[in-house]
Amino acid sequence: MKKGFTLAEVLITLSILGVIAAISIPSIIQSYRKTQAISGLKIAYSLLNNVISLSEVNNGPMNQWEYYNCKPSCAAAQTKYLTKYIVPYLKIRKQCGNYPSSTELECFASENNKEKIQNINGTKIGSSETYSMSGFLLQNGMSLGFYLGTYNLLGIYIDINGPKRGHSRLGEDVFVFTIYPKHYNDSIEPGMIDWMYNSSTKSSNFTVEQLLSSNINSHANKFLCNKNAGNFAGAYCTTVIIKNGWKIPKDYPIKF
Repeated sequence: MKKGFTLAEVLITLSILGVIAAISIPSIIQSYRKTQAISGLKIAYSLLNNVISLSEVNNGPMNQWEYYNCKPSCAAAQTKYLTKYIVPYLKIRKQCGNYPSSTELECFASENNKEKIQNINGTKIGSSETYSMSGFLLQNGMSLGFYLGTYNLLGIYIDINGPKRGHSRLGEDVFVFTIYPKHYNDSIEPGMIDWMYNSSTKSSNFTVEQLLSSNINSHANKFLCNKNAGNFAGAYCTTVIIKNGWKIPKDYPIKF
């Protein structure tokens, strides 16, 4: 009667297990990273909505919030806006100053300390927005960056895993939203929307297929969730995931 396995049988078994592991582990890791990205985005979305709700208790409905003119200084207007409507309702561990600054790595550095924040294709964002952005590190480990633009559109960048972790890349671990508190176009209701720069770039107006495509219109194309888009490639990826039922679609440009 056979009492054990031969060396050859053991080696064959181990080889088979090794092949199975080599095939399955990358898929498991990819699935885990997708789950982490979606979970982080959901937390960020809930956090921002909660900030707005708390602020409205003390400051009234968003459509009554004060308008802060960028003249003579957008930085001063941004500070006033954040100080009144946003910062008191965040659980902040540290303020990191305007980006980029001597403290930028404390809020926005990737794991290899590359300059922040990157487009979906891995190159730095080519816009003046990020160069006047107020940064905060939250108690939950996430990083927030705020930029007050035209018509009091408040652009928000959220690094869901915080500084020095991940790639700090749009659509992967950095997601963007816009708080729109005032009417300047009657077709857009005040509130928190996924991403917009003006009325022709409001991301929720487009389908998932359009947001993943290479062409919508001349204004929106630089935000597309597509590695070949413009200098803000990946901004629309937030809306892609939300509109897709909080799931990352198969043709998503990042494979995690």
